[in-house]
Amino acid sequence: MIYVEIDNDKVISSTSSEKIAQNFKSYITTNYDDYTPINNKYCYSNGEIIINPNYETEQLKKLEKEFNSQFFEIPNFGYFRRIPKGYNSAVESLNAVYSAVTFMKSLPQGTLTFYNKPDFTKPEQCTEEWITNNSYKNKAMTLDEFAVFHTTFITAWNTQEHL
Repeated sequence: MIYVEIDNDKVISSTSSEKIAQNFKSYITTNYDDYTPINNKYCYSNGEIIINPNYETEQLKKLEKEFNSQFFEIPNFGYFRRIPKGYNSAVESLNAVYSAVTFMKSLPQGTLTFYNKPDFTKPEQCTEEWITNNSYKNKAMTLDEFAVFHTTFITAWNTQEHL
């Protein structure tokens, strides 16, 4: 038997120990993990434990929030990591590229990595593996094209990081 504790119509804890659950409502389930309060999948309504009607929406928002904590959108280019591997920030990585572009007068193809936004209704697309496998590299850019990219990047970074 699974014992479920309810507070404000939310499942806040669960246990299979009768001793621990002296004041819990008791229900039988075959999937104990579903009743853990961390996933907020169930709530208490009209004397019954039911699937939280907002569960799917909450999960989508959670996945999108996680993605947005790691990536930011650069309009017309794609998503960029907030902390690219080997750097402390996206701006630091761009500064390194900026120095090279200034010296070479162009940005070579394949220098920067961009990412596609996953479909949050498909959890398999919200994994690091899927995101990495669906990344793409930049096209070669002239100095003028890179200047447009740089301005767009800085504007996007400042807008999303400081608002």
